[in-house]
Amino acid sequence: MIPVASYRLQLTPDFGFREAVDVIPYLADLGISHIYVSPIFKSRSGSRHGYDGVDYTCLNPELGSHEDFKALAETVTSHGLGWIQDIVPNHMAFDEENSCLMDVLEKGRASAWAGFFDITWDHPDPAMHGRVSVPFLGSHCYQCLENGEIVIAYRNKRFLFTYYDRSLPLRAESCRELIAAVAENIMRETDTDHSLVQKLNAIALMLKNPPKADLRQNYNEINDNPLALFNRLHETEAKIRDGLDRVLDAINGKDNGPVQIDALDRLLDRQHYRLQYWRNADLEVNYRRFFGLNDLIALRQENPAVFEQTHDLILRMLDQEIFTGLRIDHIDGLTDPETYLKRLRERIGNGPLLVEKILSRGEQLPGAWPVTGTTGYDFASRLNDIFVCRENVHRFTAVYENFVDAAPSWEEAINHGRRTVLEDQFNGELDNLVMAFKRLAVLTPPGRDLTTRGIRAALRELVIHFPVYRAYITGRNISQADLDYIRRARNGALAGQPGLEPELFFLESVLTGTILRGYRAAGPGRKRKNLRLKAIDGFQKLTAPLAAKGIEDTALYNYLRLVSLNDVGTDPDRFGTDMAEFHSFLQDRHHGWPDSMNCTATHDSKRGEDVRARLNVLSELPEEWQGCLDSWNRINWHHKGLFQDRPVPGADMEYLIYQTLVGTWPDDRTDMAHYVGRITEYIVKAAREAKIHTTWLDPDKDYESLLTGFVEQILFHEACNPFLEAFVPFAEKIRFFGLFNSLAQVIIKTTAPGMPDFYQGTELLNLTLVDPDNRRAVDFDRRRRMLRELESDPGPTGQNLHPGINGEKAKLLVTSRALWTRKKYRELFGRGRYQPLTVTGQYHGHAAAFSRNNDRQWAITVFPRMLSRIIPEGKNPINEFWRDTVVELPDDAPTNWRNVFTGKFTPGTGSLPLNTVLRDFPVALLINE
Repeated sequence: MIPVASYRLQLTPDFGFREAVDVIPYLADLGISHIYVSPIFKSRSGSRHGYDGVDYTCLNPELGSHEDFKALAETVTSHGLGWIQDIVPNHMAFDEENSCLMDVLEKGRASAWAGFFDITWDHPDPAMHGRVSVPFLGSHCYQCLENGEIVIAYRNKRFLFTYYDRSLPLRAESCRELIAAVAENIMRETDTDHSLVQKLNAIALMLKNPPKADLRQNYNEINDNPLALFNRLHETEAKIRDGLDRVLDAINGKDNGPVQIDALDRLLDRQHYRLQYWRNADLEVNYRRFFGLNDLIALRQENPAVFEQTHDLILRMLDQEIFTGLRIDHIDGLTDPETYLKRLRERIGNGPLLVEKILSRGEQLPGAWPVTGTTGYDFASRLNDIFVCRENVHRFTAVYENFVDAAPSWEEAINHGRRTVLEDQFNGELDNLVMAFKRLAVLTPPGRDLTTRGIRAALRELVIHFPVYRAYITGRNISQADLDYIRRARNGALAGQPGLEPELFFLESVLTGTILRGYRAAGPGRKRKNLRLKAIDGFQKLTAPLAAKGIEDTALYNYLRLVSLNDVGTDPDRFGTDMAEFHSFLQDRHHGWPDSMNCTATHDSKRGEDVRARLNVLSELPEEWQGCLDSWNRINWHHKGLFQDRPVPGADMEYLIYQTLVGTWPDDRTDMAHYVGRITEYIVKAAREAKIHTTWLDPDKDYESLLTGFVEQILFHEACNPFLEAFVPFAEKIRFFGLFNSLAQVIIKTTAPGMPDFYQGTELLNLTLVDPDNRRAVDFDRRRRMLRELESDPGPTGQNLHPGINGEKAKLLVTSRALWTRKKYRELFGRGRYQPLTVTGQYHGHAAAFSRNNDRQWAITVFPRMLSRIIPEGKNPINEFWRDTVVELPDDAPTNWRNVFTGKFTPGTGSLPLNTVLRDFPVALLINE
C-alpha cells in the first residue's frame, strides 16, 4: 500500500510505549498513515535518544514493559497505521551494559565477539597490539593509580577494575591470580580450612584454560565455569569473603595502607585492553568511533554473524507485521552499504526501506541500492531554497560582510572545519589509515619510495578536499561518480600542496584500482588485494564522519550569512533557487523516488522548520536588515564584556544572536525566563561548535559567561528596554511574513511526489533550535483539542483564521486537511503525474503552482512566496490582492475545482485567477469535483 505520511515519535523514559498509545488515535485523526519511531532497543541507562544501544536482542525497559510495547503495536494496527522503525546498525555504546563488548574486554581475541566490533587488533603500537583502547580516564593512567581512582573490586559476581562509575572485567588469568592470593591468605590463618584452599587452588588451575563461548552464550552464564564455582563458594563461605576482602584492601590501599600501584599497574598491563586518558583517543585509538565519540564503538555489519544477531529481533517484528518498514541510521558508516541493504531487502519484502543519507549538491543515491529513498534532507534543502530571494544574493552578502569583519567564505569555513576536526578529533583514525596505506605502499613499485610522513600529509589533504561524504568503492567495482569525486579531491589537494603529487597519485591509484604514470601492478596477490580493500574501507569510513563533524558541527556555525540555509544536507553558499529548478527536482523525484521522505524537520535539524521559514524573509529585506543590525549594535554595545581585550560577543556571534532571536521570537511571551534560558543554552552550544573561542573539549567558562550575560541583558523584560523597543516591531514583521512561508512549506511537502514526514509537534508552529531543544516534550493534549475545534469549523475565512492572528491554527488546518485529501486520493498523490503550472500576471514571481493527475483525478497546489516585497505589513494576500495574476491550466485540465481548505468551488477554464483561488486563505489545494 502506498504510504500517506509518517510522523516521527521521539521516545524517551518520560514518553515511552504507554504514553505513545494515547497519541495514536490523534495521529490517525490527523491523517497520518505511519508512525516513524526513534530507536527502541535496549540502550545505555538514562538514554534520551536511543542511539547508544547496548543490546539489540531486547527492547529498552526504560521505555516500558513488553506488555506496554504490545499494547502500542496493537493500537497502531487497530487504527490502520504502519510502523517505520529507526535502527542503528553502525555502532553501539562503549559501556559496561554492553555485555558483548565486556566479553571482548575480558577475553580479547579469544572472545566470540572479537570480530563483532570494528577493532584494529594488529595495531602497530605495541601498547595497543592485540588490545582494545579504553579512553575514559580523566588524566593519565599512572596518575589515576596514584590518586587511588582505579581499584579492583568484586561486584555482581565479577572481578573488575573500577574507575568511578565505570567498570571493566578482568581476564581469567588475572582472576586466577586473585583467587590464588585468597587461597594463600587463608593458608596464613591459624585455623586454616585446607579443603577451601584446595577448592580455590583447583578453580585457579581451571582458569588457566577457560571454556570458550559462542555468539549466543556469555562465558559468565556457563553454570559450571570456574568463576561460577568461585561465586558459589563466595556466597556460602565467610572465610573466602573475608580473605578476598583482605586481598583487595591490601592492593587498593584500604585501612590506611599504601596503594600497591605497581601491583595494580602490572595487573592492568596484563588485560586485553589499555586504559587511557580520554583525550588520547583523538591522537591514537584502535577502534572505530562514531563521529569521534569515545563512548560509541562501531560494528562490523559486513560480518554475517553480526548482521544476524543485531537484526534478529528486528526481522522477527517485521515478520509479525509489527514493523512495516525501516529507517537505517548512518548508512555511510557501513563497509558495504549495498550488500547490507540487499541482505535486508531480501528479508523485509517490499515495505519502506529508508536510509539516512546526506546527498551533496548534484550527488545521487547509488542506483543499485534497493531502497525506497532517503529520509529527506535533500527535499528539505531544495524546498527551503525557493523561499530565499536569489536576486538579493550580492546585497545580502554585503550586509553580512559589512557587519562581520573578515567573514569567511563557505569554502573557507568548510576547509577550516574539516582541518580543525581532523587535527583535534581524528588524528588517531588518520594514523591508522596512514599505516594501512603504508603497508600497501611497500608492496607496489610507485609506493616503495614514499615516506610515512608524506603519505600522512597527502591523506590529510585528500580527505579534507573530498567533495561528498563518502565514496562506495568495493572489491567488485567503482562507479564513474566515485572516480570523479576522487579526482576532484586529488586536484583540490594538489592546488594547495603541489609537492605532494607522487603521494596523491599513489593514493588515487589505490582508491581507483589502477597504477598510474606507467607503473604496472606487481601481480594481484591476495595480500595486496586485502590490504587495498582495508585501506579503501578506512578511507571511506573517515571521510564520512569528517564531513559530518567538519561541516555540520563546525562550518555551519562559522559561516553565518543567512542561517536558515545552514542545516544538515544544505549548501549555505547557494542563496536560493528558482521555481524551474525546484520543479525539475520534483519531477525527478516522481520518476525515481516516489516514496522517498519529504521532510522539513528532523531530530538532527539545526533549526525548526518555522524558524527557517521566518529567517528566509530576511533575504527579501537586505537594506532593512542592515539598518536593524546597525541600530541594535549601537544600542547593545555597552552590554558587551571584554575577553582577551576583545568585545564579547564578537560581530559573528552577535550576528548569529540577532538571527536566532528573529527566527524564534515567541508569540506568547508570558514566560520570558524560559525563552532566555533556551537562547543562552543554544548560543553556548553554537560557540562550542564553532571551535574558535571555546570548544566541547576545552570549554572556556569565562568567555561563555560573557556570551550568556549579553543575551540575558539585552532581553531583560522591563518597561524600558531600548533594544526590545527597536527589535520587537521588526520581529513581528518577520513573524507575519514567515507564516506564509510556513503554510506554503506544509502544502508543498504534503502534495509533492514523496512521502511527507512530520517531526513530532510540527503540525503547529515549530520554533525550536538544535537538540536538545528540539527534543522537548510535545503537548499532544493541546494539539488534540485544536484538531477537534477544526473538525467542527465549517471552513476558514479571513476573519476566523487570519494567519497573522492565529498562525498555529492555520498551520494545523493546512496539515490535517491536506493529509486527509492525500489519504482519500492515495493513488493520485502517490503515483500521479507531476506537472509544473505557469503563473502569469503582475505578481507572477510571487506565487507558484503544480498539478498532480492521473487518468481520473486532478489536484492543484497553489502557494505564495516572497510576499514582503509586494504587500504592506499586516495585509493578507487574500481578497482582491492578486489583481490579474492567474495560474495557467493545461488544455486537458478539468473546469471545476473545490478548495479543500475553504470548501468553496472555483470554475476554471484555461486559467485560475488567484483573486478567486486565494480569496479566503493564502494557500490552496484544489481537487476537481
